Amino acid sequence: MPGNWTLEGAVEKLQEHVYSRGADCMAGLGRAFRIVDSDHSGGLDRDEFKRALQIWGMDEEALNEAEISLIMGHFDEDGDGKISYTEFIWGVRGKMNERRMNMVNKAYDALDANHDGDLTLGDIMASYDASQHPDVKAGRKTPEEVFRVFLDSFEGPHGDKDGHVSHQEWQDYYENISASIDNDDYFCLMMSNAWKIAESPGEFKLDPHRAAHLEDTLRHKLLQKKKDRETEARCLLSAFRHFNFGDSNTADARCFARTVEKFGVVLEEAEMDAWFTYYDQDGTGTINYEAFAAALYPDDAIQVRPTGVPVTPNRQAGGGAASPEVWRPSTRQSRPSTGHEDTRPW
Repeated sequence: MPGNWTLEGAVEKLQEHVYSRGADCMAGLGRAFRIVDSDHSGGLDRDEFKRALQIWGMDEEALNEAEISLIMGHFDEDGDGKISYTEFIWGVRGKMNERRMNMVNKAYDALDANHDGDLTLGDIMASYDASQHPDVKAGRKTPEEVFRVFLDSFEGPHGDKDGHVSHQEWQDYYENISASIDNDDYFCLMMSNAWKIAESPGEFKLDPHRAAHLEDTLRHKLLQKKKDRETEARCLLSAFRHFNFGDSNTADARCFARTVEKFGVVLEEAEMDAWFTYYDQDGTGTINYEAFAAALYPDDAIQVRPTGVPVTPNRQAGGGAASPEVWRPSTRQSRPSTGHEDTRPW
């Protein structure tokens, strides 16, 4: 409705355009801005900004005049009627989160064999697998086309042509790639396949947005898996009890992973470790799974007992018969046979 335009809504339209155009879309926006910025001032006035968006491939009607005014007002830092297109690009693409940045840094370090903070194009060309690029996966480009664009980012019309790639150039390139990929798992898989690197447990922390997404996924899976007369919370608690061999209301990382995987939430080891650590805030290596279930289902009035309390007196660990997958030493003591029935609670 007229009068309800917001800056957030305008930026969201720009981001949707990025997602629809592919991985090099952000680089294309930078090129469009540089073409229009004839005086090389680093800023664009309103008409230049609108022309740059058209060169970028955005329909003239995609942003109305009110939304353009909101964008101009937000990015016009000194009030001279121009926006800083560097700040504008950062505002549209956002910053990589810690998990993505970790993979970008790991790839650079793997190529930088002597750790001098400087890569040559020869180092990169010998290792880069362009077939794993998202545009190749989506069928928009061939590996050869992607490789040419990749090199042009550093040595082509928009590179500095010095034959070297600094850490900042590397990071800037992947900031642009990251802007077009909304899924962390996919981004990290792309980096892993392209540069033959892998995530390791403990390398990154899960951000709250990702944790909330995983919790929503788990709720959805529980709704699908639970029995007809069973609540999702009860289903979750039963699974924790089944995989918890310590006979308490705590779960370690292995128990946590087995429980959520039972319902179909399967993650790479590094992210599963980060998800568990997100709740293990005191660093003890365990969480109170009753508290976890209560936070997941706050309306279910789940009883949360102090951490470490036995779940059921005299309950056999593992929810009944011992699991054949896990060896546990017997708690029964050796004693001589007396010929009488032994009724002691061993």
